[in-house]
Amino acid sequence: MVGNNSFSLLADGWVKGVRSFDPNQAVDAMIHDANHSGPISTIGRDGVKYYQEIGYVPYSPVPGETSFHEATAKTLEYAYDDFCLAKLANSIGRKDDARLFAQRAMNWTNVFDVKTGFVRERKADGSWVEPFYPNQWGGVLPRAVPGIGRGVCSMTSPAW
Repeated sequence: MVGNNSFSLLADGWVKGVRSFDPNQAVDAMIHDANHSGPISTIGRDGVKYYQEIGYVPYSPVPGETSFHEATAKTLEYAYDDFCLAKLANSIGRKDDARLFAQRAMNWTNVFDVKTGFVRERKADGSWVEPFYPNQWGGVLPRAVPGIGRGVCSMTSPAW
């Protein structure tokens, strides 16, 4: 896993009634982690500047172009973590934080290619990494889930 693994544990615990932690302190810590890279690429949010500015972590196989290892996986996990942060923030009345991170949770759509139906690597300039071999990707998004097949989702959609 390349995201903020504790985010889902905190949000899930809170919505299930676990009250053994201070949720405001948890949200503050989550916001800090969501906005900073760590001392190494496996801690914090590697590529956070791009994730916030262009809505995804870019990858390019071209030497010299902006690129992050596991960029698409990071984008997906950061979006999921932002969803968890938004849920926890909303449940304790921190509406502004919830809105911001609910919006960022939609960043997964920036690496979803509607034409191919796959999540794909994307360069910093917005172009898709080519060539694209879907059979090497290892899977497809489940089309039976409403919203996913069209690359559209919302906080209330069962896609999450």
